[in-house]
Amino acid sequence: FGQILNDEVLSIAPLGVINVHASLLPKYRGAAPINYAILNGEKETGVSIMKTELGLDSGPVLIQEKCSIEENETSIELTKKLSLLGAKALIKGLELIRDGKANFVEQDHSKVSKAPTLKKELGKIDWNKSSVEIHNQVRALQSWPSAYTTFNGKMVKVWETRIMSREL
Repeated sequence: FGQILNDEVLSIAPLGVINVHASLLPKYRGAAPINYAILNGEKETGVSIMKTELGLDSGPVLIQEKCSIEENETSIELTKKLSLLGAKALIKGLELIRDGKANFVEQDHSKVSKAPTLKKELGKIDWNKSSVEIHNQVRALQSWPSAYTTFNGKMVKVWETRIMSREL
C-alpha cells in the first residue's frame, strides 16, 4: 500500500482496520518483505493478519500462517503463493472478528527487522559475494529492480541463476 493511515481513516472502522502483511511480523516490516526474505536467504516466511495502527506494520497480530521458501523460488512466485495464503488467512481472521473470538497479540518490538522500499542500486551484482548470495539477489529482485551487471559497457539483467554445486 505504501502509506501509513492517519487517525481519521483508522477511526472509521468501529472494530479496527485489518491488514494482510506478507511476512511473519515483526520480521520484515515495510514495503518489500517478500524481496528481503529471499535476499536474506530465509527458508520460511508467511503472512500476518494484523490490526493497523499509526506505526509501520507495528499493530497487534491476529493470525500468522507460514510457508516455505523454495531454493529457486523467485519473488514473483512467492508473491503468488503468499497472496493465496493471505486470502485464506484473512477470511479466517474476519470470521474470528465477526464471532467475537479475535485475540490480537502485541508484536515483540525488540525483534523488528525492516524491509524498506527497493532501490535500483540494490540490483547491482557484486561478483565478490558468494554464489548463494548472488542467487538470492537474482531471485529476490524479480521483476524490479532486477539483478544486473555490466558487460562491455552495457547493462545486462540477470534473470535466472541456479546453484550447481557447493562453493569451494
